Amino acid sequence: MTPHPIIIRRFERREGENLVHVEEAVHGEAIYRELRLDEPTFIRIQQAVSLHPFPKKSPDEDVVLFRGVETQLGDPKKYLNLQVVNSGSRHHLKIEASEEAFASFSVVIRSWTERFEKPNQPVQTRPTSRPV
Repeated sequence: MTPHPIIIRRFERREGENLVHVEEAVHGEAIYRELRLDEPTFIRIQQAVSLHPFPKKSPDEDVVLFRGVETQLGDPKKYLNLQVVNSGSRHHLKIEASEEAFASFSVVIRSWTERFEKPNQPVQTRPTSRPV
């Protein structure tokens, strides 16, 4: 598995909301996020997680990583890139996402990138204003 992953940990339906829990790990420090998703994107990600593309390996050892967001020139659709990993084997997936889900996952990837590029910096959880 990659040394600094974004792992999809679990799914939850709570009070009419579809929640996906992700772990964003960088430089040995993890941030846990709860993302609220629309029904179609939630179902697509659940299906990706339940997919077991490695017939000779145990599905209990599958880990689903969030690898990034993607748009294609001339295509209004938005996509999430996922990867199922199991004992060195990898299977890449691209699933369609709503605007809202795409925006939520974009925040995760931006945060991860900022933290990865600036090792040993304290994690900032809220935007701060600069003095004028």
